[in-house]
Amino acid sequence: MNDPIVLLWSWLAVGQPEAPLVPTWLTLTVALATAAMLVEAVLLLAWHRRTGGGLPPRSLLPTLVAGGGLMGALLALLAGAPLGFLLALLALAGIGHVVDLRHRWQPRSRQG
Repeated sequence: MNDPIVLLWSWLAVGQPEAPLVPTWLTLTVALATAAMLVEAVLLLAWHRRTGGGLPPRSLLPTLVAGGGLMGALLALLAGAPLGFLLALLALAGIGHVVDLRHRWQPRSRQG
């Protein structure tokens, strides 16, 4: 039973406390990508605050929350965090996604 998919499925389905075996480089890569996303968010928000250019926080933050929640959930899964923590991060990502969609949704103009 060395197949990573089988290990992952058994961990999620049975609720085993041990995390599936994942390469350290993969966990480190996801952690670095998540950190880079956080740095990008800080820089974009600082740029907007200083110059007024770029996306306003109201438009940028929901997208960052959705992406950050997914990246955090992946990192939590790879690191063997408790399932409740993983689900909380996925819920946060879903809420960010819904808020992002609401901000972008444009009502149809009435033809007639």
